[in-house]
Amino acid sequence: MTKEKKVNRKDNKGKVLRKGESQRKDGTYMFRFTDECKKRKSIYAKTLAELREKELKIKRDKMDNIRLSVDYTVAQLVELYLSLSQKNLSFNTMESNENAYRNHIKNSWLGYKKIKDTKKSDILLFYTELSEKLKNNSIHSIHRVLSQAFKLALDDQMIRTNPTYGALKNFPADTEEKTILTPQQLNDLILYVKNHPYYYRWYPLIVILSETMIRGGELCGLTWDDVDLKRKTIKIDHQIQYCKIKGKGKHILCICPPKTKNGKRTIPLTTKAYKAFIKQKELQFSLNLYSTTVIDGYENFVFPTRRGNPTYTMALDNMFRNLTNRYNKENSEPIPRLSCHVFRHTGCAIKAKDFFKLGLDPKILQTWMGHSSLTMTLGLYNHITEIDTQNAINELNSMIG
Repeated sequence: MTKEKKVNRKDNKGKVLRKGESQRKDGTYMFRFTDECKKRKSIYAKTLAELREKELKIKRDKMDNIRLSVDYTVAQLVELYLSLSQKNLSFNTMESNENAYRNHIKNSWLGYKKIKDTKKSDILLFYTELSEKLKNNSIHSIHRVLSQAFKLALDDQMIRTNPTYGALKNFPADTEEKTILTPQQLNDLILYVKNHPYYYRWYPLIVILSETMIRGGELCGLTWDDVDLKRKTIKIDHQIQYCKIKGKGKHILCICPPKTKNGKRTIPLTTKAYKAFIKQKELQFSLNLYSTTVIDGYENFVFPTRRGNPTYTMALDNMFRNLTNRYNKENSEPIPRLSCHVFRHTGCAIKAKDFFKLGLDPKILQTWMGHSSLTMTLGLYNHITEIDTQNAINELNSMIG
């Protein structure tokens, strides 16, 4: 008995169809295959040529061990990355990443695109569209989220290449000069606050911010247990932030680790800072400002509100904005808008110049600031003002005679 010859299947144009290929009733084509999990999958195309291009890609993915069972969209991939990175990132970074995803990625055309179909040109187009309404620094924040998410996909063999690599080349970071006060402006402001009938209660806080150069969240989280007046040091190992309660859309004050790994540090107090802490103790007694709240086991905060709660950065910045407006109305020489960061930058800029004049090791200043690199300390904070330039010329002229 002879074996019957297998008849090749053909489409309506007479072209022979390969294993797994078929033509549908509407004339389009389908290819069925199994992924690495032994699950049946199908792809579709309008023409046989287009279908076979997709088949080649699938075969190549199989040869390179690319996972065919995963079919995430960009938004789904970012959600996965955010859920996996929560424990490794600071609260501020996590909040920034979630805002970037929620406001710019989740419901965008890129968010709906499959990660396997996303090309570098798609990322560039997305950033170009964003650049019409956002600054480049905001695009950098969005890029940080996308690049890390696609790196996760690459490491997990979901994709062959990371389409975000090199996508920021045409979007350089915005170089905005950090706002600082001159030494004279700082001294005039401190004197103004010290003698003001309302703002006098913030006098120690402003001195401590500018002298210790700690971050706003670190200042708000300071407890008297962190202040050693005998040794004249303060210990920084935590900060206070507004933390979001998942699923409720609310925020509460919570204790978080410092912004960076180098943020945990012990800072020696200058004479001005030491006296400011003494003054804060006196003000707490005279104004009956005592900390009555316990947050994550921390209590006895150095800067409580009238209700006994620890203050927080946003509240301080609001107060500083009002102080700026009041000061500029009552003085002929205006000052830039004040914030916790302005006092930190100002303190570092002044100290950096003092360190240079005295020949001190700038790495000491880096440690006090809690920076991860010396370049950040000197590059971002060692400002040159017109007064500095004039003083340099005067000193050179005096040397020449």
